Amino acid sequence: MNLQPISRRTGLKLAGGAVAGGATGVLARSSPALAAAGSVRPASYLVVAGNLPVSSPWTGAGDLQCTGSNDQVQIQQAIDSVAGWGGGIVELSPGTFNLSGAIHLKSGVSLIGQGPSTVTNPGIGLAATTLEFAPTGGPAILANPAAGTRLANIRLADFRLRAQSSSSYGLVLEGISGLELLSVGITGFKSGLVCRSIWDSRVEMCRFDTCGAAGGDPSVVIESSTADGDVNSLRFTDCTWESSRGTDLLVRDAGGGRPNKLVFRGCKFEQASVRDHRIIVEDADFVLFEGCQVFTGTSLAGGAPVHGMTVRDCLDLHIRDTRFEAHSSGVTLGSWMRFYGGNNGLIVDGAFFQTASPNNPATSGGAVKWSGTNENVRIGAIAVLYAGGSSANFPLQSGSPTTTI
Repeated sequence: MNLQPISRRTGLKLAGGAVAGGATGVLARSSPALAAAGSVRPASYLVVAGNLPVSSPWTGAGDLQCTGSNDQVQIQQAIDSVAGWGGGIVELSPGTFNLSGAIHLKSGVSLIGQGPSTVTNPGIGLAATTLEFAPTGGPAILANPAAGTRLANIRLADFRLRAQSSSSYGLVLEGISGLELLSVGITGFKSGLVCRSIWDSRVEMCRFDTCGAAGGDPSVVIESSTADGDVNSLRFTDCTWESSRGTDLLVRDAGGGRPNKLVFRGCKFEQASVRDHRIIVEDADFVLFEGCQVFTGTSLAGGAPVHGMTVRDCLDLHIRDTRFEAHSSGVTLGSWMRFYGGNNGLIVDGAFFQTASPNNPATSGGAVKWSGTNENVRIGAIAVLYAGGSSANFPLQSGSPTTTI
């Protein structure tokens, strides 16, 4: 993370271009003629937030200066310019960028802030970048290429995206190969992240906080679609879901082919604020959950049961070294893992389940519930730790697989 202001790029000085400030500022850059003659072109542009004090070392150091209103205009201007040069970096200063419309991503362009959390560094000041999205609906950040085309090589990193309306969508990303979403905090959206037709991509150290809707939109959706095609080779690493208002994660085939080659490693599904399924995986192939943690909320006493993971009609889904735990003694637990429909090639090895008290009854089965057809199943090390209760309250398994290996 670079906490010092970036000097203006060498390319900005070519052709004698001065950078104009304000809402109507124009990015100065080398002309195509100079570029053709072998001049160095700018690799990145710095966009500065409008709420920084005059004394901030960032103030006046940027290539574009935002005003604190409709800041997506300057950000989009930078993205378009960098894309026109064949790709590069749009860097956002610390501070708050107020968005009244969507930012549209383009191939080869990285959008990078100074960090997703608020940190004060002596001599530098506020070292965090926040994109504040005001409209109802959204999305705030959109990738939606023309039919029959794809975007490629997009990186989003080190900023926080926050909704003012819980009915807005955060990132809706469609038709991308080579997406990198790194250290981004997403807060308060109806759905924080929607991935459709994403290939060969990774999401790392991101946080989805207070997203989703009870009985409706999940915090994160990974789906194929008729218009965009399938999802192939997508990896989540060390990500956190916190205080979701609905399902944390939904993976499904919505008409464009079965999502496949999905990896969730070291992810934490923390306290939920509603009774719902934490994770739903349907019609997907080659899915791995490894080293993850799934928790219930702390204030869900009584009412409908809370389920951990539901798996339906999947091929080759593996769950390894994953912990499921009830945080509250009053939570009515459903099944921590529920397999139904028609699954084939399941591996459950190293799964650990813990109840919070004897008051965690299982109304929908045990730690693992089998129903429907579940073929070629391998069950390794699984165990339940009963906090003062017994297997009569919460059995290790309910039902059994159709065939085992």
